[in-house]
Amino acid sequence: MPAPPPTARFLQRGKLARLHERGTRTHLTRVSAVACIEEETMLGKDGVVVRHYVHVVHTPFASKPMPSTVFGDRRQLVVTEAGEMSWVGQLGG
Repeated sequence: MPAPPPTARFLQRGKLARLHERGTRTHLTRVSAVACIEEETMLGKDGVVVRHYVHVVHTPFASKPMPSTVFGDRRQLVVTEAGEMSWVGQLGG
């Protein structure tokens, strides 16, 4: 069975940062960003072709945030100046 198409979304479920009771802080501050890489395999005229879909999730609670420029124009969920999470860049590999 083929994998479903990639989606770029972030659901706060405590996998990267389990929030305290008030919902605004966490003690998990050592991870700055996580790169997610999915692949699609297809048959091309020269054989099998693999396309990678890359997106990066920056954690809003990192004690040392990683600059989004590290990942170039990859699709990234980043913390804006207003403190909100927002997608920037392009989805793809």
